[in-house]
Amino acid sequence: MGLLVIVFGFFFVTVSSRITGIIGTSSNPISGMTIATLMATCLLFVALGWTGDVYQAVALSVGGIVCIAAANGGGTSQELKTGYIVGATPIYQQIGLVIGVATSALAIGWTLKTLDGSMQFQGIPHAIGTDRYSAPQATLMATIIKGLLAQDLPWGLVFVGMFVAVVMELCGVNSLSFAVGAYLPLSTTSPIWVGGMMRALVGKVTGNNQESELSSGMLYSTGLVAGGSLTGIAIALLSGIPVTVTVNGQPREISLMQRVLDGVGAHGWASFGGMADLIGIAMFAVLCVLLVRAARETLEV
Repeated sequence: MGLLVIVFGFFFVTVSSRITGIIGTSSNPISGMTIATLMATCLLFVALGWTGDVYQAVALSVGGIVCIAAANGGGTSQELKTGYIVGATPIYQQIGLVIGVATSALAIGWTLKTLDGSMQFQGIPHAIGTDRYSAPQATLMATIIKGLLAQDLPWGLVFVGMFVAVVMELCGVNSLSFAVGAYLPLSTTSPIWVGGMMRALVGKVTGNNQESELSSGMLYSTGLVAGGSLTGIAIALLSGIPVTVTVNGQPREISLMQRVLDGVGAHGWASFGGMADLIGIAMFAVLCVLLVRAARETLEV
């Protein structure tokens, strides 16, 4: 396992660092490199006869470590490049990166554990990867690991996907973007599509159709993504806090989030009836208008 981490990490960290340093973090193919690591590791295990369930965790560990190494490699290149432009001291940047990685490891581990426990409190075991907490990438990695080690991976679908990617490239469509849209749920891709339409609208109005990571619209969009993610985590954490209520004279334990929703539903939101969905759509439309307005502004640098 250690040897595989060193070999794959050496090559993929180099790829990640170079692509990020030249193009930017948005073009960093971490998912592809992680999948390649998992497939190569599992195929090697099959060749050695290591197909037991215990090797699933080993393969996942190899892929996870290489994924984190590649992400940190790209992040380090981006940090050092930015620091060079603004005149920062590299040694202090690297100290900050070490502190950031250690802090993230503690925060993410605790967060995932808490999220999983909050849904188990609701009576849903193994919450991560379910309808409540969809995890397409994690599901994909699990499918690849189990399929390769059990030697029952649907290779027909894999080759179909490869040929579809070739066709997309021949048609002038970015195959990576197409593939991401194919396996992500519609609830995730729909807002992305709306954002793309807003970007096209702004390009048509301003006459600027060049993609740029340095714009007011991009900053506003990243704020929406970050805000939505933080709100989702906050809701999930509130779902894990138990409170006791009385139902028909009997005490019953429910989550704090459910208690808040019950209270709002009984006295507020439910009173709108069918208008509730229209109100939600209207608020989403307001966000779209604000996004277009922000994208039309010129960012002073």
